[in-house]
Formats: sequence, structure tokens, C-alpha cells
Amino acid sequence: MTSAPVPAAPEDRPRGGFAVGALLALVSSTWVLAFAPHAEVMATAPGFVALLVLLERCRKTRHAVGYVFLFGTVAIGFGYRWLADTVRVFGELDARLGAGRPLDESAAKASLVATACVFGLFASVLLVRRAMGHGASRTALKILATIALNVAIGASIGASTPSRAAVGVVGLLLSTLTLLAAAVSRRDQDRWIAVAAALLCAAPMPWLLRGSTVPVLVSWLVLAAYGAWSTVHVVVFAVAYRAMLRSGRRPHPIAVATLFVGCEVLPLRFLAWSAGYGAVEVAPLRQLAEWGGVPLVSFAVLAMAAALHEGLRWAFARDVGPAPRPRAALVALGVGLAMYGAGWVRLRDVAAEDAAATSHVRVGLVQADVGSVAKRSAEREGGAPGAQNRAAYRRGTMKAVEAGAELVVWPETALVEGARVWDAAARRQRPRAAVDAHLAGLGYGFVAEAGARATLLLGGYEDEDVPGRGRVRFNVAMLREAGGERWSIYRKVKLMPFGERIPGQDALPSLKGLLPQSTPMSAGAPDQPPLRWEGRGLSLVAFVCYEAIVPTLVASLAGDTRPDLLVNLTNDSWYGDTWEPHQHLAFSRFRAVEHRTPMLRATNTGISAVVSATGEVTDRLGVGVEGVLVSDVVLVARPRTLYARTASLQPWVWGLLAVAAVVAGARRVRDD
Repeated sequence: MTSAPVPAAPEDRPRGGFAVGALLALVSSTWVLAFAPHAEVMATAPGFVALLVLLERCRKTRHAVGYVFLFGTVAIGFGYRWLADTVRVFGELDARLGAGRPLDESAAKASLVATACVFGLFASVLLVRRAMGHGASRTALKILATIALNVAIGASIGASTPSRAAVGVVGLLLSTLTLLAAAVSRRDQDRWIAVAAALLCAAPMPWLLRGSTVPVLVSWLVLAAYGAWSTVHVVVFAVAYRAMLRSGRRPHPIAVATLFVGCEVLPLRFLAWSAGYGAVEVAPLRQLAEWGGVPLVSFAVLAMAAALHEGLRWAFARDVGPAPRPRAALVALGVGLAMYGAGWVRLRDVAAEDAAATSHVRVGLVQADVGSVAKRSAEREGGAPGAQNRAAYRRGTMKAVEAGAELVVWPETALVEGARVWDAAARRQRPRAAVDAHLAGLGYGFVAEAGARATLLLGGYEDEDVPGRGRVRFNVAMLREAGGERWSIYRKVKLMPFGERIPGQDALPSLKGLLPQSTPMSAGAPDQPPLRWEGRGLSLVAFVCYEAIVPTLVASLAGDTRPDLLVNLTNDSWYGDTWEPHQHLAFSRFRAVEHRTPMLRATNTGISAVVSATGEVTDRLGVGVEGVLVSDVVLVARPRTLYARTASLQPWVWGLLAVAAVVAGARRVRDD
């Protein structure tokens, strides 16, 4: 009796072709569509399945890491393609690095043709080297096919009038392909050829955006670095997943989903593209955040995707590698569907509670449509730009008050001049009359007028004179209650890297000059209590800008009690009408579910929105619209959610579960 063959470990399996690996990596990159303005959670399935198949096909782990880094960078780069122009404008790179010549069509056309020729030459050389031993006829066919392909590319490009988009897409695509070839190549000579060709293919990139060569190139380098950084958690997953495959038995789909979620919660990234965020428009799955935050939503989505992958292995590739586990796939699918059902039941119950609510508060969100450049001019120059900024907020504020708003909310840093509310020397707040007089001197006399009729929550800068440090500036949300004598202030805790704070600026003060603000920012204390609206007996948890996508911070700010309202003040004007305002809103909607509390979102240029306790957007103002969003928000008394009680522990739980999944696979190796 012969023993059954032992399944091959990943390192020993036949290596898949470059074309197949590249195709799988491209398919996995479609995952980014789950984070598009119209989020498609279904894109998670082909993205995750293709990623798993790619990791299983690669012969070497370094090959898998290369695919993840390069095509992950392309996917993140596509999803955040607006970041390059934002970096250029936000960092004032044109002024700092010097202006160059604008797009020259003939030069761009020549660059594209040269790019196609260089890529053709590289591909031909690489194919010749790899075709040795395959027969002269086969080698000749490959060379001829490659030359013909690149002649066609060059001819088609040369016959057309190039645009910035065409230059950028061709340069980025071909450069990425050649770098990918370098990553998976066996020979050092091939790698050097690929790198050289990649640099030449990237030559047209400076013409991609408006303006000059150097600033554009720097902005795209920043984007590339951000894209690579954003895939670190997938690299960790790739290494761990391939370690699990070495056991000779395929890991359970539940373990695969757990491992990926454990990698997602690693504190490696600032803006986390968690799989669960892609399910923002699937209301039943969104409700799972009440119990386990976004990681639990990620787990449900990935469990079903991993089950699909295992089912496809069983249907089409059961004789390749370790035997598939169809029963385990059914279990994972059942778990995902059960979680969907639980979310559906909870959605129905919460919606019914909101529908039966008898307590409401009328809010007015002011969206003045003051863009980033205009706002920066108002801060730095004052004068006419400052007057226009104040006039826009006066119009919106008075319109909200006239519409009966009890609470009027401004977006982040709408008050650009710097309010003085706290007297550091006396260690107390200044009298409200003194603060009102100070604001009137800055041109905000209408604040006292509107504040006599409504409670105001103003986003702006707060300045404080600290002995020994001089003027200190905070990014704040300031609550001025109608008829009250005090301001209640929240100071932003998480400052935006490179936007509000330069890493290392304390050691090298000269770095502060790179900031776009006229005055360096300081962070608020992490243990600030919620804002109190005594007239209505309500507590408000305010958070500023990207703090909305740091769920543990929001939970910490809420403290030991459930807040009555969540309020996000943000400024997305730097990004224009791109994916970012939609992504930012989509990610922040989960905070409302995590605390079962309605959320108000006020922005400078959109998207301002009112979000219900189920995470549904009940009202909004789009990008680039000046207006006031007046809405009646329901108030329902509820206990603290499970997530709110355990938010600080949940990343540790997922991390331990992920480690347990990998350890279980390693133990199986010893047992075998």
C-alpha cells in the first residue's frame, strides 16, 4: 500500500507565469472600488480571492511581497490619485521648488513614443534571456510579437494628441510593469535592465499635472511613498498566510479572515482602508459595528470572501496543492450570513426606536464653500479675503437661525484669525462679554447677535499666551450656549502629520516653516470631557477632521457615558470634488453606529451631512455648494454599546486571535 503524497509547500509548487501573476495582482487591485464614491462591497470578493490565489501561486515569499507592494501601490495610488495635486497645492511646492515650463504637447508626444520603444526594448531583451533553451523558433516568435506590440503602441500614441492623463497613465503603467518584472526576475542582470527601463518609462511623469516639473515629481513621489506605506498590513498578511500554507493543510477560511483583520488593526497606517469600510452601503453589515466596530464588519465580509475562495479551489483546482475544505467554506459562509442576519434584526429595531422618538433637536450646518486657497489667504493676509470669509459665515449663520436652528455648527477652522477664550495667566476663561468683544474686533460681531437666539458650535483656531512659550494655537470646536456665560471647548488631539505638525519639529524648530499655517499647532489633552449643552441637557462629543476615522479616539472622548450627539468638524476643501470627501464621510458614518448616536458633519466645501444612529445619511450638502443644512435630529436615550465599552481592548483581541491562527498552523507542521 502506497502512502498518499504530501501536498507541496508554497515554496515548492511550480511557479506561475509572470502574465498570470500580473493579471491576478490587477484583479486584486479592483478591491479599491469598494472605497469609491459609490462603494461596491462586491469588489471585495474578487479582490480578496485574487490576492489569496496570487499568494498561493508565488514560488517565493519575496515574489509575493513584490506583487503586493507594487500593485498595492497602484491600487492605493489610484484610489488616492488626487493626493499628488493636493500635496503640491497644500505644500506650496511651486513656490518652494520653483516654477518650470507647462505641458508641451510635442515633448509629451515624443516622451510617450520613447516610453513605448524603451518598454519594447526591455521586454525583448528580457524575453530573449528567458527564452534560452526554449528553441530558436519559439524565441523568435516571442521577440517578433513583442516588437509588433510596441510598434503598435508607439504608432497609436504618436498619431494622437497627448493629454496629461495619457502621459501619466502610460508612464505609470509601464514603469510599474517593469518594476514588477524586476521584483520577480531570477537574474540580477534582468533586474538591472528592468529598473533602468522603469526609470525611462517614468520619464513622462513630470508632465502629468499642471505646472512645473520638480513640484509635480515631488508630489508624485509623496503619493508613491504613501501607497507603499498603506500596503504594509497586506505584506504582513502575505507572509503569515504563506506560513500557514506550509502546514500541508489549507487554513480554515475563518482563520484566514481573522488573520487579515488582525493585520488591519496593526498600528501601521494613519488612514486605514479596512475591508469593513467597503460595506458602508450594506446597512445590515454596517450594524455589526455596534458590537465590534469596523473590524467585526471586516471579519463578516472577509469570511464570506474566503469561503468563496475555498469553494472555487474545490470546484476548479482540487488537485493542486493542499486539498480544499468545502465543509469549512460552508461554515465560514454560514457565519457571515448569520452575522448579516443579526445586523438586519438590529437595524430594524434601531430604526423602529428612532421612528417612535418624541424628542428632537433642530440643527443648522453651515457650509460656506470657502475653498482651501481662499481660507489660507484669509488667515495669512486678512483684508479682502478675510472679509469674504466672515461674510460667508455670517450669511450661513443668520440663515440657520432664521430657519429655527437651535444648534448652529461651523466646520473646521472657519474662524481663521484665532479666538482668545482662555486666560493662561489667570488660569480661567475670559468673561463671555470679553470674548464677544474680542470676536467683534476681529469682524465676528454677528456671533453675539446669533448667539442670543441659538447655541453655536464654532470651528476655528484658539490662541493662548503661555508664559515661556509665547502664543500657542489649537484647532478647536467651541460651544457657545445661548444665554450661557461660558464657552465649552474641545481642542483637537490628533494633529495631521505634515499638515498641522511636521515629525521632528520639536528637535528641529526650522521644520515648522514648512507648515502651511502661519502659526504652528499644538495638540489638546487626550482626556477632555464631552461638551455640555446645559440648556438642553445634552452631551456632545466633538472631533475634528481625520479624528473621525480613529474610532478608539472617539470612544475615548465619549468617556464612560453615551453622548447624545457626535459632531465632526472637518475641512476637505484641499481635495476638491474627488473620492476623498466621499471616503471621509463613508468612514465616519461608522462612528454613529458604534455609539448608536446621531452624528452631525459640518465641512467647509462638502460633504456636510446628518447621519442617523444606524449610519444612514438622512440629509446632505454636496461638494462645492454654499448653503445651510437644517435638519431635525431625533434623540433617543440608549445604553452604551458593547463597542463603546470595549473599544480599547478590541485591537488586542483581534491581534491575539490572528496570532493564534498562525500558531495553530505552525503546530500542525510539527504534528505532521
